Amino acid sequence: MVKVNHTLYTGKPLHLTQQPVKPNHAKTSDAQTSFQHILEQKQLKFSAHASMRLEERNIALSQEQLQRLDKGMVKAEAKGAKDTLIMMDQFAFITNVKNKTIVTAMDQQLLKDHVFTKIDSTIIV
Repeated sequence: MVKVNHTLYTGKPLHLTQQPVKPNHAKTSDAQTSFQHILEQKQLKFSAHASMRLEERNIALSQEQLQRLDKGMVKAEAKGAKDTLIMMDQFAFITNVKNKTIVTAMDQQLLKDHVFTKIDSTIIV
């Protein structure tokens, strides 16, 4: 007899000679709660590259500026954007909207004669 391995939602290999493992519904509410918690944690974050650029370029953002960035990200997501240039004050931020991540940051000096590629939208906040 040939055994074929399949992976189910349990993450364990299933041999066709075994009965499928059924989910334990008692744990479902805990799983739903933690999944909901993860969804609610979808807050603005900075990539390692962006954090390094902020530090190198001495860019310090206030709480109000972070809120404006987040609001810009929400607007971009509502319009179906994927990679957005957010212009704020004298700064420019390239963002990945799906992951709510700032990918890189630039100040006014770097903006001069700069061409932005691989973006599908621009928002001024």
